[in-house]
Amino acid sequence: TLLPPDTVAEFPSWETLPHERLSPRSDTVGRRLAVLRRLAHPRPDDPETGPVKVVVAPVRSVLQPQVKGLGDLEPVALSSGRTADLGEVVDA
Repeated sequence: TLLPPDTVAEFPSWETLPHERLSPRSDTVGRRLAVLRRLAHPRPDDPETGPVKVVVAPVRSVLQPQVKGLGDLEPVALSSGRTADLGEVVDA
């Protein structure tokens, strides 16, 4: 309540433990990547991808291993109702 909601980001932890042979849910992976992208490359013109003042992260999410450079990955943007060549999407 003290900061604008757009300046606070939640960095979720994986639902799986390292020794489990399960992958984390895709939406969790996407939310983690989105936070890392915002931290590395904030866009001041967009509230959803703009600068972050506070990151809320459970201890478990901070302790989970990270690959260097994840915040530098550019997301692929697809629009509903438009067509895209699968080869171009994969190469992007």
